Amino acid sequence: MMIGKNTYDLEIAEPKSYTADPLLNLSPREREVCHWVYEGKRDREIAMILGISHRTVTAHVCSILKKLGVENRTCAALVWSRMASQEEISVPPPASW
Repeated sequence: MMIGKNTYDLEIAEPKSYTADPLLNLSPREREVCHWVYEGKRDREIAMILGISHRTVTAHVCSILKKLGVENRTCAALVWSRMASQEEISVPPPASW
């Protein structure tokens, strides 16, 4: 079934190459955000802590979920917890502290 007069070919992008350790795929800022998600903070709280917009935090959280291959914040926090306990991950406090 054709809708309209035009047909479009969809290009599927190749997946990015990621390392075996999902946390190494995160940027330093995403690691900070993931730490605060693990601590149970909401986007607006994280935004206040880091001194950035809550929309920026929301974008970081979406990116974190995608990079970690999880569906929600709870799963991201679980991945952070497991990886942090194995690697002793430390996140420096924000510059505003």
